Amino acid sequence: MNLFYGWYIVFASAVIMGYNSFLYIYGFTSFINPIIATFGWTHSQITLAMTVRSVTTGILNPFIGALADRWPIRRLLIIGGIIMGLGYFLLSRISGPAMFYLGYIIIGLGGALAIQLVPQTTIARWFRKNLGKANGMTGFSVALGGVAVPLLVMVIDSCGWQNTFLFAAVGTWILIIPLSFLFRNRPEDYGLYPDGIPPEELNQPRSLSIEMSGLSVRKAMKTRSFWLIGFGFMVQGGGSITILAHLMPHLIDGGMEKQRAGMVVMAVAIVGLVARLPIGWLMDIINRRNLIGLSIGLSSISFLLLWMINADSPLILILAFAIPFGIGNGSLWVRSALIRDYFGTRNFGTIYGILTVFLTIGSGLLPPITGWVFDEYGQYWPAFVALATLNFVAVCLTFMIPRSPKAYQ
Repeated sequence: MNLFYGWYIVFASAVIMGYNSFLYIYGFTSFINPIIATFGWTHSQITLAMTVRSVTTGILNPFIGALADRWPIRRLLIIGGIIMGLGYFLLSRISGPAMFYLGYIIIGLGGALAIQLVPQTTIARWFRKNLGKANGMTGFSVALGGVAVPLLVMVIDSCGWQNTFLFAAVGTWILIIPLSFLFRNRPEDYGLYPDGIPPEELNQPRSLSIEMSGLSVRKAMKTRSFWLIGFGFMVQGGGSITILAHLMPHLIDGGMEKQRAGMVVMAVAIVGLVARLPIGWLMDIINRRNLIGLSIGLSSISFLLLWMINADSPLILILAFAIPFGIGNGSLWVRSALIRDYFGTRNFGTIYGILTVFLTIGSGLLPPITGWVFDEYGQYWPAFVALATLNFVAVCLTFMIPRSPKAYQ
């Protein structure tokens, strides 16, 4: 029995997204203290780079989403990989803040094309019944990238952060460009169906198997679901990026040794690694709205526990933080399946791109604001408590989202 081609796309997406996780999602925090030691910049100055990258990606995502609905996916990935590698190359040569931010603008441009929206759009087209499992596998690779963060710390200590960025540039070109050739736009273009299963085997009308089903962009934006889903993305996504950006500085500034702080990051990633495949399995069984509401609630708890951790914290407290955060962060991958459930796939890329504007707002504002709080008050806990409260509000609003239409599930 031949393996359904969609799984090759999942494999390529997983490698690309895991590599980005290693360098940026989990790995960004490893560069903060070394760069401060070199230039003497503040925490807020450095984490502002996350804002710059997120704003760049957020501005471009609606346009990239529209292109993903119309252009060959492979072309977008190749262009994105080339641009992203150039961004990391520039970071290896920076001499001041302007070049630093420019490097992340370029990475944001490349990432908008190659990292998340385009692969997730492609996977949503190739899967329906097994969409949760496919997203669970890509999410698993993202967590796997976090497990390797201690290796990144070792490379930075041994070779310097500038050379590490140079290695990142070369690795980006070596990985993304060849893997882009595995991507295909839609299964219908090759005489296939989503999941490789004909609609009659699912007891569905043939019309529902057609890829071009779903709401128009205008109709989607008029629904209450669109705005509530967007707010949840903003709070949970921005909160997760804030923790990942400030985790090592918070621990190191609290007196924890660098290597032990790296192990805490690894513990968070391991929990996410273990959780993501079961979460992907659950996505295909239970209501995805309830699942994402639960994950936001776990993120709220993790903020309250994080500010309690210091150099002398016992392992049980570290695990008490790592487990809910790892599970909550691992559930972020529910969002693409949620978009498919509510709005279909006809304009999936465009709708997903517009919704990532909410994520851009959260990830663009929350990390530098948290850095500013530390620079002003010398402690993180006021920001962490405020973010825990914001996540709790998002939980309440998430459960107000109406049930999704059956036609797109």
